Amino acid sequence: MKKNFIWIAAAAAAIYFIIRKSSFAKNLIFSFNNIKPVGQWYKPELIITLSVQNPTNQVAKITAISGTLYLSDKAISNISSFNQQIIQPQMESLISFSAKPGIVGIANVIKEIWTGTKSKQYIFKFIGSANVDGVLLPIDQDFIL
Repeated sequence: MKKNFIWIAAAAAAIYFIIRKSSFAKNLIFSFNNIKPVGQWYKPELIITLSVQNPTNQVAKITAISGTLYLSDKAISNISSFNQQIIQPQMESLISFSAKPGIVGIANVIKEIWTGTKSKQYIFKFIGSANVDGVLLPIDQDFIL
């Protein structure tokens, strides 16, 4: 009888822990902070900075971010960053990572800028996911340049 109680209590604690972690991780708020071009014309690179807000009272650990960067609905780069970052409770942190467009991505950017008007706004979109404490969170953010 005592062994059954211990197993039931352990299972209940594990289920509670998993549910609490998954609901906690979903409270993080991601938003674009900045996109900055760096590098040379033949080897372009974009530094993307995301702002992450943690409104909860628990520490969050981001272990990976991956996704695709779009410019006006055309994919220009795949992104993956595996730098771990700790987001303190009730704080905002910035996460920076680089996007290195390939030949197709560069061609799409040049075509978009060449055929667009000077007053046109360029919309960068990042669609991907972040691994926060073992839970995958979707990220879908726009940045108007």
